[in-house]
Amino acid sequence: MERYQVLLEPEQKERIQRLAALQRRSAASVLRQALDIGLDALEGNDEVWERRMEILSKNRKRMKNLPLIELDLVNDARQEREEEIEQTWRL
Repeated sequence: MERYQVLLEPEQKERIQRLAALQRRSAASVLRQALDIGLDALEGNDEVWERRMEILSKNRKRMKNLPLIELDLVNDARQEREEEIEQTWRL
C-alpha cells in the first residue's frame, strides 16, 4: 500500500466516519472501498461495481449476526490507575 494525503470536505469526513461506525470498520477501509467503487464507475466497470455491492450486502447480513463487544480500554485502565493511587495514599 502507498500513503496519500487527501483533503476532505467536513461532510465527506462525517459520512466516512458514520459508515465506518455503522459497519464496524476503520475509516481508511471505508475510504478505500469508496475509492474503488468510484474508480470503477468512472472507468465504466459496472459489472465490477455490481459484484462489489453483492459482496458488501452479504457481509452486512453476516455482520448483523455477530455480537457487538464494546470495550473502553482507556477508561478501564484510567479507573484502575486511579484506584491504585487511592490505595497507595490510604497506606
